[in-house]
Amino acid sequence: MTNGEDEVICKKCKYSGPHKLTLTPDSIHYGRLDCGNCGAYIRIEPKPDSDASKYRRPSAHRELVEKYSTGICQSCRYPQDKLPGRQVLEAHHLVPYEAGGSDERDNILILCTGCHRLEHLKRNYFRPPLD
Repeated sequence: MTNGEDEVICKKCKYSGPHKLTLTPDSIHYGRLDCGNCGAYIRIEPKPDSDASKYRRPSAHRELVEKYSTGICQSCRYPQDKLPGRQVLEAHHLVPYEAGGSDERDNILILCTGCHRLEHLKRNYFRPPLD
């Protein structure tokens, strides 16, 4: 719950701040915001603007799906017209676009929304250990 632009009010005790921010460097999120009075969870804080967080897919992303799709997810094999909810087919770069990955066919998987999210979770949480 917010009041004004930056004032955050705890839903449990109605305290309006300051609150405690616990940074989570090993997470995809920036940190966890807890009430400074009662310690109740308030919300997850997104990463602040940085060059890495300003990345947006190129406008040609939908064109990649049209260009390379056979109409089914390459992971779960669901046909596009049978996907649940609002899921669609999306292009996934094996080598991330922002890391220099190309839009060539050998670097692209066509995945449904659920499988695409799973691939990104695997990339974030199961990456090989650094030497």
